[in-house]
Amino acid sequence: MARTPSLKAPGVFERRGTAWQVKILRRDAAGVQHRINRTFPFLTEVPAAHPSSRVSRFHEAQAFASAERASLRLERRARPDATESQTLGQWLDRYEREETPKKKTADREASTLARLRALVPDLLARPASALRPKDFVGTEANSLEAIMDANHYATATIRRYLTTLGHVFTVARSRWGYEGAHPLRGVEKPSANDERDRLISSKEWEAIEGAWRDTEPATVAALRWLRWTAARRGEAVALDWADLDWSTSPPTAHLKNTKARYDAPAQSRHVPLWPEAVAALRPLRGKAWPTEGPVFGGLKPDSLTRAWARACERAKVEGARVHDLRHTRITELAPALPLQVLARITGHREPATLMRYYNPTGKDAAAAGRAFTSYNEKLQAAKKKGNRQRIGKMLKAGRTEAPPSG
Repeated sequence: MARTPSLKAPGVFERRGTAWQVKILRRDAAGVQHRINRTFPFLTEVPAAHPSSRVSRFHEAQAFASAERASLRLERRARPDATESQTLGQWLDRYEREETPKKKTADREASTLARLRALVPDLLARPASALRPKDFVGTEANSLEAIMDANHYATATIRRYLTTLGHVFTVARSRWGYEGAHPLRGVEKPSANDERDRLISSKEWEAIEGAWRDTEPATVAALRWLRWTAARRGEAVALDWADLDWSTSPPTAHLKNTKARYDAPAQSRHVPLWPEAVAALRPLRGKAWPTEGPVFGGLKPDSLTRAWARACERAKVEGARVHDLRHTRITELAPALPLQVLARITGHREPATLMRYYNPTGKDAAAAGRAFTSYNEKLQAAKKKGNRQRIGKMLKAGRTEAPPSG
């Protein structure tokens, strides 16, 4: 008799082709271990509709396993006084202990949680079960969104903070036994336009260079290094002296564990250190280049952002973010490097994303126009002369030399 297709369910196993066995091993909230083991024998020579058939007994075993798991979940739920009465601040503390260390972006998330504690202490002092969507989003004066907006946080940053808090509530419901409402589920977060075309001009950079004042040398070095490498802020603070290779010309930096999706494997890449990038590191050199330890002394990403904001304010440079340094350098490099090479250096996996960082100025556009005009004139001249070989070479190349960066 032909066997029915393979049947699968969590906690249900087929035993030697004669029975289904349910095995469940879990602990309840008190730490007591529950071991469940039950067998459901079946007959192989009866139709599938028979009560003792393999299929029928499988469904019995599956239903039994589901009921036992549901029962254990109820036993594992924390008492109301252990969750519903706790404050959001207590939840943040527990989340940072239990969940944050598991993440690739643990340092960044820890920094986010620290900023939340400083920004909205009153909100965090309230019971988590009493919070509602209006406490987080909207224009009411005491909402998290309004407070962050008043403190000049970018919309994308506000969205990130709201996403983090939303995950805290999700974890509370799925792992801590919280049964109350999720105030951020389905809530429309403020819309953020992530595309920017803000570049740091030579004049602005010169003004910023004159506005460091009492800024720590390591912080100044890190911001200068970002300016000339097109690296990300998180990559700078994670850089180790062991990641620098001085044997190449120019030297290179190996950026490990760079930005990727949370569930994706870690990425890494090598970036060249142009003379300006090497010069940025020289104040940290000492008698010789170090070979180990954090290059910028263990700086936190937010420390760089705050130092940048202070320098821009002193220099009277408005609307500039640390990430605009990356836009600026990529725009300078784009005309001189093939797309695939530039993408490897900048760490972009999608050409469309890379192109969002290339923001040519009117001067760059004019240079491109001159280059194309020159190319077209040469092509037309070759056609008039009937120089087939010259025409073929030009059409095969399909491009002129890259215009110089502006």
